[in-house]
Amino acid sequence: MSLLKDKKFFISDVDGTIFDRMPSYTAIFVDICGQRGVSSENARGWYLRTAGDPMPMQLEKCFSGEDIKHTPEIIQKCVADFWTRAKNVPAPLFPGARETLARLREEGMVLFATSGSGDDELKRLFLDNLLPPFALVLGSTRIPKGVEHVHMFADHVKLSLAEFSTLAILVGDGPTDMRIAKECGILGVGVTTT
Repeated sequence: MSLLKDKKFFISDVDGTIFDRMPSYTAIFVDICGQRGVSSENARGWYLRTAGDPMPMQLEKCFSGEDIKHTPEIIQKCVADFWTRAKNVPAPLFPGARETLARLREEGMVLFATSGSGDDELKRLFLDNLLPPFALVLGSTRIPKGVEHVHMFADHVKLSLAEFSTLAILVGDGPTDMRIAKECGILGVGVTTT
């Protein structure tokens, strides 16, 4: 694991990286946007280009980019619809995910997770799937996924962001994950699961 040499902190995105829910999430997003007049092809493109952003931001970008009239209330209704429908989506682990995370822990890595999903949903997923202990799992219920999550990880281990970033690696499946890594000066590794 030469990529992990001198790294102590492993930050992972959740959906599309640990759990394989992105195909179902994409279908729900496409359907919701289609109800507002966005073509399936365009909605799918917006969803994949904004993967990793919190859902309100994804919908705002899609509707604005497609010149679809919307209000904060419409966005809020669409978000609520998305998460209501997403609650019933199966959440299979990617093959080898649990074993890889366990191995990283055995090798002394501190595990963190960041997600655009809700905090309560993430707690349930991580407990139900018997994943190795994570130091901190942050969803977007209170604080949207972004650089602030990384600041919170650094604070958790009592390091400055600059110190933490040199010792961390961030793995994710979307452009947002790579943007966060770049903005924080963290080694970003993109996976092509989405």
